Amino acid sequence: MKPFHTRSVDLTTAIATFAVLVLGAWQALSGEITPGGLLVFVSYMNSINNPIRTLAKLSAKISRAMVSAGRIRDIFAIQPEIEDQTKRHRS
Repeated sequence: MKPFHTRSVDLTTAIATFAVLVLGAWQALSGEITPGGLLVFVSYMNSINNPIRTLAKLSAKISRAMVSAGRIRDIFAIQPEIEDQTKRHRS
């Protein structure tokens, strides 16, 4: 299962790409831009979205690592119930 960050970035990317394609197609049909210009813009958009998706995945990994570090810190904070036998003999 994908983390929330990744899913939200994927959804936002899909909505933005759809909006750009619809508006760009409308402008291409009305002659305001060329179909090639629309293709280049969508390619630039995808080039920007890939690093954003990578950052979202990295953010999720960092969050999981922070939680794991907290759990490890909690385990190390537990005092042992059994004392070491060598400590008793030296006293």
